[in-house]
Amino acid sequence: MGERITEIRGDAVGGKAAGPEAHLEACKCAQCGRVFFPRRTVCTECGSTERMMDFELRGPGKLYSYSVVHAAPKSFSPPYAVGYVDFPENVRVLGQIVGWSEALLAQGATMAIEWGPIAKEADGSLRESFVFRVADRHN
Repeated sequence: MGERITEIRGDAVGGKAAGPEAHLEACKCAQCGRVFFPRRTVCTECGSTERMMDFELRGPGKLYSYSVVHAAPKSFSPPYAVGYVDFPENVRVLGQIVGWSEALLAQGATMAIEWGPIAKEADGSLRESFVFRVADRHN
């Protein structure tokens, strides 16, 4: 099995956490300092092939844009929201948004990183991933 490169870590067993300690495992270029998520081996900013350093991408982030999905693959339960979240390190991450309502979703909303189910497989098991949640209604 390959290395798991997209994960969230925090204060819970197995790296499935929510709250102020939650973060995404990203990387940072040793040459120019650019941060990337998900991790990669080559810096697309400066072209360096030197080792990328581990970096903890922490929230909160700001909602850049979102969409509500009404037609989805079988394992997903529409409607659900997805959005791009901008982090202070100049990284934009796409992820599912949980606990949303149209009233809460607005450009610039503060978003927290969490871990949670995003889909239900045919065998009944849950597919889990990092997710975002509106952390503060006020920008």
